Amino acid sequence: MRGVANELDVKLPIDSERSDEDIAHTIASIFTWSSSIPKNVIRVEVSQGWVTLEGSVPWNFQRDAAEAAVKDLLGVKGLSNLVTVNGQTGVRVPHSYLEAAIRRKEPDFIEPIALRIEGTSVIIAGKVRSLEAKGRIERTAWNFPGVMRVENLLEVEPSAEVIELV
Repeated sequence: MRGVANELDVKLPIDSERSDEDIAHTIASIFTWSSSIPKNVIRVEVSQGWVTLEGSVPWNFQRDAAEAAVKDLLGVKGLSNLVTVNGQTGVRVPHSYLEAAIRRKEPDFIEPIALRIEGTSVIIAGKVRSLEAKGRIERTAWNFPGVMRVENLLEVEPSAEVIELV
């Protein structure tokens, strides 16, 4: 058995250091003014510059917005985004609608995409030509009502064509 002791200590330049209280206050202010982050549902904990977000939001874009608002703040050394997506209970994701939306967003597949819906979870598999395509497909799945989890098993297989740079 092997183990790893990660004793990484992130040191910021002196002019970038901020107290945990100052960072927490700044995050609370940003969350108050953001139209993308639901009010009073995300708990923020700051410890030695490391921010932990916890709570539950109806949509994945709200989870992503909370992370984006925090990750580049002055004084933040790291971020754990533990916010979950609770979706809209009772909403069934129609397989054909989701498949059509994915095909509209990314029509150029290497092979057919396998799409499986299990309750509120969407599992996507297959091959695409780029990381951007993989991300677009995942975001499309997240945008459907009732989706609480997306498992993106897409593999990136770049085109066999090689462009020679002169």
